[in-house]
Amino acid sequence: MGGRKRETATWCPPAGQRPVTERPTATVSSRAAVASAARSRLIRRRLLKAFIASPAALWGCTPPDKATKSFTLRLSTVFPPHHPIIRCLADCAARLHAASGGRVHLQIFPAGALGSDADVLSQLRSGAVHFMTLSGLTASMLSPVAAVSGVGFAFRDSAHVFSAMDGALGQLIRRSLQAHNLFAFPKILENGFRQITTTDRVVNVPADMEGLKIRVPPGTMWTTMFRAMEAIPTTLSFAETYTALQTRVVDGQENPLAVISSANLQEVQHYCCMTSHMWDGCWLLANSDAFARFPPWLAQSLHEEFERVAMESRRDVAALNARLPDQLKRAGMHLSWPDRAPFKAALRRDGFYRHWRNTFGESTWTVLESAVGPLA
Repeated sequence: MGGRKRETATWCPPAGQRPVTERPTATVSSRAAVASAARSRLIRRRLLKAFIASPAALWGCTPPDKATKSFTLRLSTVFPPHHPIIRCLADCAARLHAASGGRVHLQIFPAGALGSDADVLSQLRSGAVHFMTLSGLTASMLSPVAAVSGVGFAFRDSAHVFSAMDGALGQLIRRSLQAHNLFAFPKILENGFRQITTTDRVVNVPADMEGLKIRVPPGTMWTTMFRAMEAIPTTLSFAETYTALQTRVVDGQENPLAVISSANLQEVQHYCCMTSHMWDGCWLLANSDAFARFPPWLAQSLHEEFERVAMESRRDVAALNARLPDQLKRAGMHLSWPDRAPFKAALRRDGFYRHWRNTFGESTWTVLESAVGPLA
């Protein structure tokens, strides 16, 4: 940013994609979307073949000798290239490279270039990828407790969220991930409150959700919540979402405003309903065993830098979310702000909160309600 060179911050976009510092100017056509998906699959196959073919690449280290050992570290994320978190990570990569005298190369693979969350989680656990960003809701495929931060209509605002996530609730989730050999850095990244977008309907009350085919990420928190409102949740990877909306495979989706805008979903969706139905954040994860083998100076640098990424991205996402409603309106989207209380009441009547209280267990539910108040 600000004109400084980026050659020290290694960022690896899918083939044909513009660098982080540029801004998208053209509307994505159906043909372009299909071509982009094909290019992403091709680069993913090539990268994975390269990782598997080279034992040194698997560990990310090129050690001529101990005094000059260099570290090539791969970080995978589903965030689109123009999302504020990608810019914060690119700045982090530049600082790590400079502070280490050129010995640390943090490569950033945005937009699911290395595969779906499930694919990359497998790579992380095997050592082929060093770091990834993962929603707590998606991490529940391994540790159900990780989804507790996404309970529907639990939090009022971001300040309310971070009071819990930087405290006892976040510690509880990190311990649950550690049991699966995943180290979660202490500060969670801000993804934001999720909003519903649709092609042809306004969602003002729970009844408006009936029969809506809505794309959701993998995770039972999403499916149980939308089924409770009589919608039809359809699980798709984020890389498939634009084309699925464009071709009417699904009628809507739900994501934070920053993701809606940076992925240009306003081009294929006409309505944005500001339900703030779930808060979603992403943990920066490492393989615990692999991270423990890093030299202390590198581990400390990563702790400090990833905390800075978390705090700066929280600030930047908040600022962007404040601007985006007007920007999306100018792009032709119709925005509405429904009352959240009827949706929360509908979930309570359907037994949604009771189900998740039983799923998480009393001790976890007590930690949640101590932060947000009674739910079930």
